[in-house]
Amino acid sequence: MQPQSKYFISSVRVLDKKSFDGVALQLFFDVGNYCDSLYSDLEIEPPFSLEKVSIKRKADFLAGRYAAKQAMQQLSIAYQNITIGDHRQPIWPHGVVGSISHTQEVAVCLLSKNTQQLIGVDVENILDTSVTKEISKSIISQEEANINPSVSGFDLFVTIAFSAKETLFKALFPQVGNYFGFDVAQVVSICAGSQVIYLRLKESLAEGCSKGREFAIRYEVIDGRVMSYLACKS
Repeated sequence: MQPQSKYFISSVRVLDKKSFDGVALQLFFDVGNYCDSLYSDLEIEPPFSLEKVSIKRKADFLAGRYAAKQAMQQLSIAYQNITIGDHRQPIWPHGVVGSISHTQEVAVCLLSKNTQQLIGVDVENILDTSVTKEISKSIISQEEANINPSVSGFDLFVTIAFSAKETLFKALFPQVGNYFGFDVAQVVSICAGSQVIYLRLKESLAEGCSKGREFAIRYEVIDGRVMSYLACKS
């Protein structure tokens, strides 16, 4: 990395996901050390005019794409530009499938050469109680809220549910091709011991994504953040 880059990207590490057929990579970045020249320093092509986008958006995007670039390197894949689709989804190069997420100072990428997989990842800061009260009804139904979770606290439960539904959306979108709401997937159960939350589709979305299909989404709670991820057969 260039000298300026090392102040923006503070650490890069491969995560140990034994059940994942690919590579999971996480990096920490500092928005306060962002500058536009980092795109050329890190050899990432921006898909937008840098003058028209907020610093936070530019920093988040750069960190996510750099995480993907490092993940490609781990898989011995020459980096290719990852463009943006009509629905703002990443368009992956032929022969790989992946997912990117970021929040404030963390960016995560899951990447695999196994293109028969559905892959999704999401990272969120644990919601404050005031935010939970404001948005929980848009994330989970009353039936889901009545589940007696084995996690500690309603704020954490809602954050995990929110993250898991985001992960599921990212994993299914390439197959579905359209937006669908949080109400399409229902929380069935959650186990803090194994750190798995189970979601069930309430309606059919596409071939292989039929009503009643359940997804076991793994999650971790670290340093005030929730990271959830899914990798399963399409």
